Amino acid sequence: MKQISILFFCLFFFFSCDFYEVVEPPFVIRGFTIGSSDESGEQRTGAEFYFRNTAYKPVVSLAMSFRLYYSDGSYPSSGNNKVSVNFEGFISSSGEDFITIPVDYFIRINRAMPLVADQILVEKIVYDDGTVWKDTLGFWQTGDTQ
Repeated sequence: MKQISILFFCLFFFFSCDFYEVVEPPFVIRGFTIGSSDESGEQRTGAEFYFRNTAYKPVVSLAMSFRLYYSDGSYPSSGNNKVSVNFEGFISSSGEDFITIPVDYFIRINRAMPLVADQILVEKIVYDDGTVWKDTLGFWQTGDTQ
């Protein structure tokens, strides 16, 4: 009788939980590219993308990272190829902003081939009410820019 009670409790608990709710991150990144421009005779390289805030509160800052490579797989610096950046700026609730992140400071080995990025990860979002969203495990990282 005790085993039947435990089985009934487990079945009740299992079917009373909402397993069908899809959890999504509070943002969408689209159009992530590594681009170069020539401003007044000086070459500038940066990561460019659209960041859509899908939360119901404005974003005031975010921290993100990505890995940077040349198209042949070699690193543009002599050490680690992980670029970590912080963005300070207001993105309204359900708003979208075009963000450019300079990466010139990171490039130590200049080669005449395109740069690509992968493992694009928004690690932390701070909202105007002080609440924070974090992806500490990298669950919502995106693919590459090739």
